[in-house]
Amino acid sequence: MGWFILGPTPVTDIFGETEDEIRADEERWNQQFAASRDKLRAMAHEVAAEFRAGRTKPMEFTPEGRLAR
Repeated sequence: MGWFILGPTPVTDIFGETEDEIRADEERWNQQFAASRDKLRAMAHEVAAEFRAGRTKPMEFTPEGRLAR
């Protein structure tokens, strides 16, 4: 019978991701968001202009909270 040493068991969240995986995912998200910031700003200006021009309409939802078509 051999002996072996167990290392620390990684702690996971409710989705099974370890703390290191969560940190790596957050870093990827931050990089993607930073890379698209100018595009998001341009889209926001476009949407605001459409709203001010009256070319938008309110969203409607079902009693269950789903988007009505």
